This record gives sequence, C-alpha cells and structure tokens, in this order.
Amino acid sequence: MSRFRVTVLSAAIAVVGLSSGGPRSLLHACSSPPPKPPTVEISPIDPADNFSLHTWRLRVVDWSSSFGSQLGVPCACGLHKAGPILAVESAVMIDGSTGLKIDAWDFEPNAVTSDDFSKLGGGDFQGFLAVSNDVVDSGIPLDLEFVVTVAPLTTYDDLAAALEAVGFAVGTDKADAGGGLTGEHLGLEPVEEIQPGGERVLLAGCYKWDAFCDGIQVDSVGGGNVSAQWYKYDCANNLSMTGGADGVVAPNLCSGGSGNAMVFCDAVDCAALGGGWTFTIDTLDGTLDMNQGYPPTACWVDELAYTYTPGICTGIRRGGPESSTRSLFSLLRERSLGEPHRLPEAPAVPAWSDLIVPVSDRRADLPETGRSPVGDCDGTAFSIGPGELFPASCILDAVAPTDKDVITMTVTADTPLTIEITDECKLGDKICVARGGKSACRISPTSIVIDVPNLPAGTYEFFVGYQDLLGGAPARYELRVRAF
Repeated sequence: MSRFRVTVLSAAIAVVGLSSGGPRSLLHACSSPPPKPPTVEISPIDPADNFSLHTWRLRVVDWSSSFGSQLGVPCACGLHKAGPILAVESAVMIDGSTGLKIDAWDFEPNAVTSDDFSKLGGGDFQGFLAVSNDVVDSGIPLDLEFVVTVAPLTTYDDLAAALEAVGFAVGTDKADAGGGLTGEHLGLEPVEEIQPGGERVLLAGCYKWDAFCDGIQVDSVGGGNVSAQWYKYDCANNLSMTGGADGVVAPNLCSGGSGNAMVFCDAVDCAALGGGWTFTIDTLDGTLDMNQGYPPTACWVDELAYTYTPGICTGIRRGGPESSTRSLFSLLRERSLGEPHRLPEAPAVPAWSDLIVPVSDRRADLPETGRSPVGDCDGTAFSIGPGELFPASCILDAVAPTDKDVITMTVTADTPLTIEITDECKLGDKICVARGGKSACRISPTSIVIDVPNLPAGTYEFFVGYQDLLGGAPARYELRVRAF
C-alpha cells in the first residue's frame, strides 16, 4: 500500500471513529488488505447479450488472500455505486485457485456497512456483511464478485470510465456483529485496470475422456493462470500442459465457436504428442472441443465427451472396452496415417423427404443380410404419434452392406418428427442412415439429426449402417425418434 493510501485511510478511520486495531490474529480475521489496486473484469450475466441488458458482473481479480477465519467472525465488503450503477445486487468471495464460491461467507446487504464504507471511500457504497458459518483456512487467494444493475443505455466504456473516476472503488474489512467496520484488516482500493471478462467456467479436477484411458487433470485455476496435466496420455504417463486461461474469449476452430476457458500445450511441451493442442471449453456440459496447435490451426474433435470429477484423476477405466487400453492421442494418430490431424468434415444432411419414402415406393437400396447378435435392431418395427418418443440401443457387427439395420416406422398421424442417430463410441466411427437411394452420414461424436417439418401418417422404412468403424466391431449406436 502506498504512503498516500495509508495516510488517507488512517485519516478516514479517525474521522469515522473506527478502531485501527491491534496485531492481526489468524483466529479473528477475514481477508488481508490487498497488496496493490486490483484489476476489475466486467462481463454480462448472459454471455450472449453483449452488454445489451442491464445486469452485469464485476469480478475483482486477485483481490487478496484469506487471513483465516473461525466460526462466527463478521466480515464485510463493499462496492462504490459509481456513475451508472443503480444497485449492487449481490457479493460473493471466490477461491481464486478453484473458481468456486467460498460457502463460509454468505454476504447480505447491510446499511451500517454501507454507511461506513461510504464515509471512508467518499462516495455512495453498497456494503455487505457475512458472519462466517465455517472455518476458513488462511492463505486462500481471493477474488470478489459483485452483480450490479446499471442504467438503461449504459455501455461497457461508460461503466469502466465511472469506476476509474471515483477513486476508492472496492473495500473489505473485519466487522462487528452489527456490520460496523473495525479497521483491523481494512482494504479500500481504487481500480488499477478494467477489462472485459468472460464467463468463469473452469474448475480444478479431472476431465476424463469417456471412451479412452486418458484425459486432462486441472490442478489449479486462479490468478490468471491454469496448471494442468495431460493425464495418462499414453495410458501410463502424465505430461505437463503449458497452461490455460479462464474467463476469456478462448480461441476455437470447431463448430461451437469461441469458448470461455482453455487448457493448452504448445509444440515444445507437447512434442511427444505430435505438436501443440488446445482444449476449448464453453460450459461444463460434458463435452469440449479439441483443436490441433496452439494457437489453434484446425479442429481435431468437435464435442469430445468427458466426465468431470473433483480432485485428481485416478485409474484408467471409465468408458467402454477401448478405454482400458487405448489413449485418445494414440488412436487418432493411428487413424491419421500421416494425414493432417483432423477428422473429415461430414457432408450436408439431406432433407427427410430424400431419405424416407413410403413403403409402397421402396427400392432395395442395400442387399439383405443376416442378423447381428443380441441387441440387434434389424427388423425393428414401431409406431409413433404426436407427443411420443421411441428410443432404442442397437448393435452392429460390421460395416454395411455386410451388416445393417432395417427399421420400419408407422406414423399414426401427421406430425413434425425428429430422428437422431448417435454412435456410442463417441469418436471416429462413420454411421449413416439411408433410404430411397439417398444417405446421410456423420463421423462421431457428431450425431445425425434430421427434422421433418410435417410427416404424413403412414408406414416408412429406412436403413442404418456403418461405413467405417474406427473403434472396431461390434459397435453400438443410439436411436431416438420423437414426434411433436
């Protein structure tokens, strides 16, 4: 803290009548005073709205670290309602190493805290008070996050300029039971830097591929840095990733566009894996995008499926039989055979009218074949009407025309209809649906999804088969038909 800031704060404490406090105690403290003015990231609550709505998130990055707190210790924070800020709706303290809210502090608006911060900071502050409901360890890196409502027509630049102009903008302190600031651990700071912020999504933990032995282990997230490893990249050894970022506009050349977080390995650190790789994450929805290169040069796998668990990765068995013996990289390298490290793009999907024709108009598109083992859907016949769903799990032993499933569908009434076919192995297999001399194919993990705006009542027949089985046979796929 600069001499100027110490002088101003000491004078303000004397005017307000707060105690400057004695020696700091690890048993009776909240957060330490910040070492320097913080960076504030401004982002919309909904990343899609591009600041067009009026509720925004202010993330105070690397505010300070926790002193440690025992049960029942009151802690306070406050934000200057600068310029266009009409209200500060909420405040949370976040563990900067994991991105998770610290549950021991549930901040609520407090009039006494607001008044004390306003007197100290020389403006209109919204104060919050939390009484520790659990023990908080010392040394945890802390971020502060506020949700604010701004005036209509406010722009990002308007709010950034207002926060920079107010002088003291953010504060924390230990408080008494009523919300009054004690001055014992007072931090009251101007803003050093303001920048756009993305949605924080990345958590420390294990992101293990569903169909393979390996995955990404994120050891820590915080302070603008990500520490991670490629877990069991060869089903035996870990490899340190170069780094990553959270709450950013993360580059991505796959179909989903830019994400909110990334973990990457540059060409030097990932030389054993054929060069650089970038894993881009939008939300923690069970899939991420894998790009070749850092920065990305090509999409390698669109929507690579993973299962997230907190803590370090353990074991190598998670998915199907392949997952115990094959790594994602080894399988892809085998697949590439010297070609660029990317899966081929799928062709455009024809309309349903090109794929499904009434049985009375059927042609023998594929030769007849024998049945597969138990789980075979060949010969399946079902009826479906508006509001109904038909699901099936199916197994094929080989590529078409040696093996294929013939599905007969009776539509009981005119209805919009969607059919989805998904290869369960998640990666590399090429599955197709065909009828009337037309076909539509997808390379997993991308599903075949075709919408029929209005399918007349009647009986229809179509074929499902594999053109290529990267993972080997037998292969399982999921069929979902929904009428609306």
